[in-house]
Amino acid sequence: MNQPSSPESEDLPAKPQTLAQCHEVIDTLGQQLAQLREQVAWLQERVKLDSRNSSKPPSSDVAGT
Repeated sequence: MNQPSSPESEDLPAKPQTLAQCHEVIDTLGQQLAQLREQVAWLQERVKLDSRNSSKPPSSDVAGT
């Protein structure tokens, strides 16, 4: 049974054929990982913001915090 490919699999580049290409892929993925870690850290800091530590109004605070 052939399953349709997901959109994510269509965006993937071809598999590297040489060791040098593997190193390029690893370097690229390492850079992407670093960027994603920065984004996660920034988003985690944003989640911590409430009316006491930002310019947000008290009505925007999440209940229970």
